[in-house]
Parts: sequence; C-alpha cells; structure tokens
Amino acid sequence: MINYDRKRNPQPTQKPEIRSTNFEEASGNYTKEQAVAEAMRCFNCREHPCMEACPTSQRIPEFIACVARGEFEAAYEIIRTRSCMPAICGRVCPQERQCEGHCTRGNKGEAVKIGALERFVADWHEKNVKSADAEQTSAAAEQLTSAAEEGLADVKTAAGSCGVVAIVGTGPAGLACAESLISRGYAVTVYDALDRPGGVLTYGIPQFRLPGPVVQNLIGDLKTAGVEFRMNTWVGEDVTVEGLLSDGYDAVFIGVGAEKRNTLDIPNIDALQVVSAYDYLAQINASVEGLGEVEPALKEAKHVVIVGAGNVSMDVSHSAKRMGAESMTIVYHRSVADSAATIEELTQAQEEGVTLCEYAAPAAILTDETGNVTGIECLKTVPGQPDESGRRAPVLVEGSNFVVPADLIILALGAKPEGSVFGAEEQEMMSDRGVVAANEDGETRHPGVFAGGDAVIGAATVVKAMKGGRTAAESIDEYVKAKYASAS
Repeated sequence: MINYDRKRNPQPTQKPEIRSTNFEEASGNYTKEQAVAEAMRCFNCREHPCMEACPTSQRIPEFIACVARGEFEAAYEIIRTRSCMPAICGRVCPQERQCEGHCTRGNKGEAVKIGALERFVADWHEKNVKSADAEQTSAAAEQLTSAAEEGLADVKTAAGSCGVVAIVGTGPAGLACAESLISRGYAVTVYDALDRPGGVLTYGIPQFRLPGPVVQNLIGDLKTAGVEFRMNTWVGEDVTVEGLLSDGYDAVFIGVGAEKRNTLDIPNIDALQVVSAYDYLAQINASVEGLGEVEPALKEAKHVVIVGAGNVSMDVSHSAKRMGAESMTIVYHRSVADSAATIEELTQAQEEGVTLCEYAAPAAILTDETGNVTGIECLKTVPGQPDESGRRAPVLVEGSNFVVPADLIILALGAKPEGSVFGAEEQEMMSDRGVVAANEDGETRHPGVFAGGDAVIGAATVVKAMKGGRTAAESIDEYVKAKYASAS
C-alpha cells in the first residue's frame, strides 16, 4: 500500500528558542508508526535514482520496503550490506544533495525522508537487537586481544590464514576499513595521533548533530569484534608506514582525515582570536563530554564571524549561539546558495539568528593596540566567469571596503590531508594535488600500502570516506590472499 501524501512526515525537532540553549540532539527520531507511514510514501520506482545518487549505492528501496512492512531488523540487515555506520550517516549525510535530492516523490511534492528512516532503523537495532549480537562476538574478540599482547605472530595464528593489517587514522575511512577487514577474519590494529578514536566524528561534528554515544557505539562494536586501537601514536614520527610493514603487517591502510587547515593570506590572520572551525568544534565537543575546557577567548566571545558557508560553518554558528554569542555572522565570497550547506542546516542557522554576509571577501583582520581582534574588513564581490567548479568566480569590487565587528574569527575554509604520516616517503606517496596518490581501488604507489577517504579525495563527506575505507578493504583482502598464495 502506497501513502500518496505529498508531504513528508515531519521529524520531531526542538524549537529554535529551546535548542539554541543546549547541546542535546536537535532532531528527534520517528516513532514506529511515523516510520512506517513515511516508508509507505516510497513508490519503489523502476529506475531507483536515489540509489544512483548515493555514494555507496545503498539499497534504499529494499530497506524502505521492509520498514513499510514493519520489518525493521530486516531493513537494518539490508543497510549493513553497504554501510557500517547507518546511525551516523542517517544523521550527518547531506541527503538532500544525494538520495533525497533525486527521489521521484520530490518531483511532485516532498521527497521521502530517507535519512530519517535510516537513522530510525539503526537506532531501533541498537536498542532492540544489538545486545544479543554482542555476546556472540565477545569470545572471538578476547582471543584476538590476548594474542595481540604476545605479538603479530600470535595474532596471525588467532586470525587464521587471513593475516594482519595496520590502519592509520580512526576517522570514518579507517573505521570502515577496520570493520570490513575484521568481518573477513583479519586481525586489525588502528593507530591514531589523538587520544580518542573517531576522528572528525568525535572532534569535528557537534553533539547536537551527532551525539557522542552514537560514535562510541560504533567504536565499541569494533572493539568487541577484536579491533585493537593504539591511540596517541603518530605514524610518521612514533612509527613509520615502512616500519609497520617491516614489523610484520601484511598491509597498511592510510585513512587520515583532512587535518591541514586552509587559511587566508591577509593581515593579522595569526591573531589569538582567529581559529579554525575544527579546533573550535573540538574544544566544545570535549567540554560537552566533560573531557576538557574551552579557551576563554572562544568561550567568552560575543560577536563571532565565520568565514565560509558550508555545513561546517553552520555547525560553528549553532555552537557559537549555544556558547552565548550575541551575534553570529557568516562571511562568504559567493552566494550561500552556491555553497555546500544543506537547506536544513541553513534554515536552522537562520532560525537561530545567524546573519548572512554574502558576496564579501575578507581583506584584513582588524585588531586594537593590544592585538585583540575587533573586526574583519571585507571587500564586496560580484560573480565573474565560471571557474573549475562550474560556479562563477567572485570578482573583487575595488573601494567597496566595509567592516564587520567581531571579537572572534572562525575559519571554515576546508582542509587538506596531512602527508607527514609517510615520513621520508612523503614525496613519493603524494600527488600533485596534495593528497595521497591512489587509484579508485585504494592502491598506492607502494606495494602493500592502501589509502582512502579524505586522504585521497580531500575533505569530503562521511559517507564518501566510509566508501573509500570499504573499497580499500576489498583490495587489501585480494592483495593479502594473493601474497599468501604466491608464497605457498
């Protein structure tokens, strides 16, 4: 039975005046009845454009059909064939630009709310099924953990004939690769320079979009399955990629995030009250979880300017509001309509009082005699000819200078991968674009070394990073099997 209602079932959401005062998840979950009703809006059309628009080619019509029948666990099993993090992707994927943006129902009405259904299914499984699954995998995890304490030779024995793999980076690409390999019978050790696993999932996405427990559930599942995490270990300094291979690992996967923050070449860019969006969000996330304090310069800011207009910029504006800012201004050199921000994120930011300063290019950070930031000077821009992205490049309007008052400037300008994980091999491993040189299967120029996610494609979405990790895991599996076959 099809629900012909052109309007989607609204997802429960905190009112702006309430959500802007707390760090609780902004959007709630569907009830079972709401999920079924929304799933029944899917036509299960012949072409399945939603699948084609999904980076992982998720089996969307199939899992939605299960939800419509009330078969929630069956829906979860279908999703898991293409994704290891549905509770995360259901919350942070830019669905309106991917699956929902191509939904047939959207041609004459509102698209099926696919992200909300994915989240519902994942959360339902977590609450109703997962505890039983955990008991079945704990014994195997204990065996691999015990073997890891004795050394790689013992891990190989415990893992069977599959082999051992080292993963660099605990972000979505690394976690996806680890999940795929551990499920194939490999012993997996994940290295990260930070003290908590999760990468951008833990440090770079606010709690009101992606609650910490959701990320920790995924990491807990991997630990239960036998994945070993070695934190506070900088690959490239404490250990090297070549050293990991020499130590006996059969392959190494590079899944580091885009950690080299883009900046601006303008006066006073190094002022104390100028920070990156990642650093700002990381401090707030740690504070919300009771694991750190926010620096006074960030915590006490009242007039915040965010440079850039993607979803990260919106996250920063939401966070600044919750930290007590009186004004939040987004400065962007194009129209916000040309940015990567989703309509939902942009709408919520405007509901919470953000000011959009479009067609404005930063020219200088203004400071007082003590070096404290007082504002940002900008030049107006007009659209010029299309650039490589297909968007019209901004052209500065000379003499159009104006000032936006601020006591904190946050740069949300994107980032690039940090190549230092390779040490002496960095030049060989990196491409001209400043990312790891790897083919579509995740293979690099170095035998036994694979890469995926932001390390290869630059700063992108969680789902694309996850896809890169899973794709590389398949290549690693083929490589290791061929390695052992030739040796026998």
